[in-house]
Amino acid sequence: MSLKGKTIKIPPKMLIANGIAMWVFLVMGGGFLSDMPVINIVIPISLLFIYFFRTIFRHRSIFRHTLSFIFFCCVYIMMLYFYHISEGVDFKDYANIVVIFLAVFFYMGEFKSRDDFIGLYTTVISFMCIYSLVIFLMNRVFDFTASSTVIGTLYKMWLGQNIRLYTRNAGPFWEAGIWQIYVNFALLFNLLFQSEQTSKRRWIRAIIYCGTILTTLSTTGYIVMAGILLWKMICVMKDVREHRMRIFSLFLIPVIVIIGLTVIVSNPVVSEKFQDDNLSYNRRENDWVVILPIVEESGALGKGMGTHARSALMIKYGIGLNGGGNSVAYSSIVSIHGWLTLLLFMFRVLWSCKKAFSEYWYILYALFLVSWATEPLMFIPLYYFFFIGFQSQTVSEKIPSLKLDKVTA
Repeated sequence: MSLKGKTIKIPPKMLIANGIAMWVFLVMGGGFLSDMPVINIVIPISLLFIYFFRTIFRHRSIFRHTLSFIFFCCVYIMMLYFYHISEGVDFKDYANIVVIFLAVFFYMGEFKSRDDFIGLYTTVISFMCIYSLVIFLMNRVFDFTASSTVIGTLYKMWLGQNIRLYTRNAGPFWEAGIWQIYVNFALLFNLLFQSEQTSKRRWIRAIIYCGTILTTLSTTGYIVMAGILLWKMICVMKDVREHRMRIFSLFLIPVIVIIGLTVIVSNPVVSEKFQDDNLSYNRRENDWVVILPIVEESGALGKGMGTHARSALMIKYGIGLNGGGNSVAYSSIVSIHGWLTLLLFMFRVLWSCKKAFSEYWYILYALFLVSWATEPLMFIPLYYFFFIGFQSQTVSEKIPSLKLDKVTA
């Protein structure tokens, strides 16, 4: 196999290590690692030390304004802890946020640009998609969820949602709706922001991503995926002058719409989400209805993590009906950390998107807004990547490039 015309800007010896670190960061945001308290503390601390010392010993310089901003964020998080300390908050919860945040910050110094980051992100997600699809399809035949073998144990460790409902592909996360967020980000990056890829490679990856999203049976995932594909087709129609390609695009757009409507109508898991007696529908509807009262009662700094005041607020407004958790990040963050924290986070991500993604930044930010509107996650490494931003750290020495046009195998 030969690889020609490609340049890896990250040193080869760190490529695999950075890929593994990327996988760990992603899985920590709602994956099986988040259910292992000891590992959830040890791994972030280890990553923090590794990338901190790489920054020091490789003479990497940090922009002063970025370092000041990161320092402000850490102080702000600890301020939230001291503000709620009388209510019995746990120091470990807030310290863990700071450690993960700093680990992501120094890790981002490995990437000189957004393209370096996107390239590694889409590669890692591609491997995760292939793995999840293989295991998901094998489970439909062998039913690993009922197995006590080593394979069954590894399967359950990776695909938590499928322990309860193995008809949905949840990847390494507890819920299929979370997995589709990660894959849709990869799909968006692959189709709109990776212009250096060959057309064949781009569409092969797109097929893998779309196939994975289809197996999640996530209504939001389907809608977002359809939106990305339709936008890509519109872009193709604008950019391509060839008459045949325009006709193909005009044909493909209604096909995507028809397929999407067919899936919604024929699949009960998806179609029931549009009925007002569906539990998932009711949870999200309730969480949206009570946002304004929660903002008013939570105040600028919220009720704190794991406090009785926050639990009482959830009970009062029926957040998470029938014993379920919160399903909307906006009300979740406001109730815990307050509306000020929510606004700071949202505007910082908006600023980062506009700075690093001058073209189609609004599409990327819309994906963030939809993700926060359908899942309760916001303070996770995936979003920290964009909160911190790209090119926030510079490299004083030139990182050597690996030319692959002479590599053959």
